[in-house]
Amino acid sequence: MSTMENNAIIPIDDKIQLFADYLANNNRCILSARFGDGKTFFLQEFKKQYEENYIFLTIYPVNYQVAENKDIFEYIKRDLLIQLLMSKDVELSDDKYSFLQCFEGFVCENIDKLLNDAIFTAAHILSGVPKSMIDILQKNVSTFKKYTKEVNASESDVVEKYIESFSEQNGGIYEFDPISRLIFQLLSDVKQKTNKQVVLVVEDLDRIDPAHIFRIMNTFSAHWDNYDYSETKLRWGDVTNKYNFDKILIVCHFQNIKTIFHHFYGANTDFTGYIHKYSPTFPFEYSLKDSVREWISNHLPEDFLSYEIISKVLTDLIMQKYSYSLDIATNLRHITSYMLKPCYKTLKGTMLFNGENYELDFNNRITRLLCIFKEFGISIEEFFREITYSANDRYKAELSRFVGPCWLLYQLISTNKGVFHFQGCSPKEIGYMSEYRHYVAGCKTRPSNSLDKYVVEEINIYHQHVDFENIDIMKRIFTKCEEYIY
Repeated sequence: MSTMENNAIIPIDDKIQLFADYLANNNRCILSARFGDGKTFFLQEFKKQYEENYIFLTIYPVNYQVAENKDIFEYIKRDLLIQLLMSKDVELSDDKYSFLQCFEGFVCENIDKLLNDAIFTAAHILSGVPKSMIDILQKNVSTFKKYTKEVNASESDVVEKYIESFSEQNGGIYEFDPISRLIFQLLSDVKQKTNKQVVLVVEDLDRIDPAHIFRIMNTFSAHWDNYDYSETKLRWGDVTNKYNFDKILIVCHFQNIKTIFHHFYGANTDFTGYIHKYSPTFPFEYSLKDSVREWISNHLPEDFLSYEIISKVLTDLIMQKYSYSLDIATNLRHITSYMLKPCYKTLKGTMLFNGENYELDFNNRITRLLCIFKEFGISIEEFFREITYSANDRYKAELSRFVGPCWLLYQLISTNKGVFHFQGCSPKEIGYMSEYRHYVAGCKTRPSNSLDKYVVEEINIYHQHVDFENIDIMKRIFTKCEEYIY
């Protein structure tokens, strides 16, 4: 099942439309989502649907954790340059790029590292780089080589010095060196060629060192407000940021950023005023969890739906497993594929109780629930712990009704005849004994393949005996039912 198929199943189109409006109307944006809320899945789907409108370049500051604070923007420049050189829309066939033709020497000596960097950079976005993108990078590298003989020696020295001293060079906020000029030129040419807007996406900003977080935001704010009247930029019109991006999108959990800010600068420091220097609008808050939760709840087995507490707890437990997964798309595929076509691996047929005239189908509510448990790694202990924490006393009555026909198993898990045991069944009622007193409960049956036998499909138990709300007994019945699934 593809992610697009998932998109059709887990409805997020309304959120995508809202985000499209938000991005269209703001140049400095924040997409806020908690870890595990599905923002990567959401962004992937958004990029697919709006690839005719935008070009997305993505950087991952978490990769720069080991770098000195002053070197971060040199790494950003490197990642931007690599992504641009991998774009099918970049054509280096014009002599306007001649000031960087000295890349030939660097490429010849470092082609393996450059390709590795490209794969490392793109892997975060694509989970594996298509060969076509590597071919594009190699083609662009070859184009640099073509112009080698035309290189101006003084310009060549400048760029070679930049490349050779890359790890030692300080990243100035307002510098516009040859590499920055190349990034600006490539971006501007791509925008002109494609008539698309270019969006810089800054991923997982809240997962890096606080000093880096706020330095990056300060710099983006400064770059956006920095009007440059140099000849290079004036010919592109009213350029108001360093590299000619149309939009910058920061992806983070906004509350985390706020908490880190107050921890870093003090609880009384004005966070709202600070953040508005970067973005004057509120963040776009997103969580796929609400949509997934609702979808799961609506796709539980039909005979579960009348059990409100059990359905809620089961949905919560599946969501917990979903939340802890690092691969959201894979997890969604698992959830949707199973819930749409559940496979209940129960023993075939019915259990005949010796000396009685009733049978129990191995495929019943509890065994189906246990199959779902097994599919999503949920234990009986987890379920009972969650249900007792999540509800008031109503959960005992609901659980008792849910156990239904499986109460017949009581005689198999207990030798205590002084409590209760079942002793007879007709098409509409079933008898049971408790402390030598006879009771009758309504039941629903179907004819068995055995003569004069009935398969009990339901037992209507409503507070008829205190032991029908005994949590320990119900837990033991669940455990017994595990023997009937595989």
